[in-house]
Amino acid sequence: MVDERIVIDQGHVDAVAPRIVEGRFRTLFRDSRTSDIVWREPSSVIMHLTAAGRDVVPDPAGSLAFVGEPGDTYYCIPQTQDPDLLWAGWSTEAFGSSSVQGGLGFSLDEIEGPGDLLVFGWSPFGEPLMRFDSSDGLPDTYAVPAVTHEHANWVFTEQGVYRLTFTVAATLASGEQVKDSQTYTMAVGDVDTDDVSLPGDSGGSPSAEPSADPTASPGADPTADPSADPTADPTADISPEPTPDPSADSSTDPSPRPNAEPTSGPSADTNLGSGESAPGDGELARTGAGVGTVPLGVGGAALVLAGVGVVHLSRRQRGGDEASARPAGAERRG
Repeated sequence: MVDERIVIDQGHVDAVAPRIVEGRFRTLFRDSRTSDIVWREPSSVIMHLTAAGRDVVPDPAGSLAFVGEPGDTYYCIPQTQDPDLLWAGWSTEAFGSSSVQGGLGFSLDEIEGPGDLLVFGWSPFGEPLMRFDSSDGLPDTYAVPAVTHEHANWVFTEQGVYRLTFTVAATLASGEQVKDSQTYTMAVGDVDTDDVSLPGDSGGSPSAEPSADPTASPGADPTADPSADPTADPTADISPEPTPDPSADSSTDPSPRPNAEPTSGPSADTNLGSGESAPGDGELARTGAGVGTVPLGVGGAALVLAGVGVVHLSRRQRGGDEASARPAGAERRG
């Protein structure tokens, strides 16, 4: 297990990835930026969502009203990969479906930082399906099936340094109940990561201050050209994509993704903690209280079979180039 300090600001990682290590249930960080998977101690990693992830709530806010008021700045790790940004997901691919009873419970227990964290997708009707929402109280828990690899939109309402405490719990096939908690460090926006401490450092508290006021830089008009995405909802930053085929594999992400990795499936490792499997995609549904709640414990398979589709948080890159298809009514600010 690698425990050397590292800053990751681009590429694919599974931030919360449980597995069995030397007979012990662990919540780890799966670094899959290359084909050579590296398992890291979460306490050694600084995830950096750079200023390239900055966006603004449009006016009118429409379906993004739950993020903030029109003109409010937020920072997002999108559900669909953007090569300029960190792309964080989570994985239970180290566990076969017969290795655990009833899937695994992912819980966001605590958050320390300047703002709130909202992890969500969208229903086919444009309603937010919240997995984790620190603004309405914690903990929030979400049930994730075994052999699952998923991504969602991670929105931070303020720039700065955050500590995120996640717990993963499961009942093994033997009936043994296991769990493990880890604290993750996320630097958001214009933060000098050289000044960011890790949980194991002396003091263990975030120390870096944002190096710039995110509202100081002028940006583009927050209303986007409707021609950018002819299928987009003109009132939202994100709009639902076509409802997935109910006959699709439960581990398959129904949303088409440029540059996305293969979805997880039966080819993933089916032995408890026996090794790594190929990266893939997927989705979750709401865990916290609020709009668009989906029952917990159903798992990714039931959600897909129910026709729940989620889409990525599109964003306009600096200079007006689109990193991905983006709905009308929202444009990235520089």
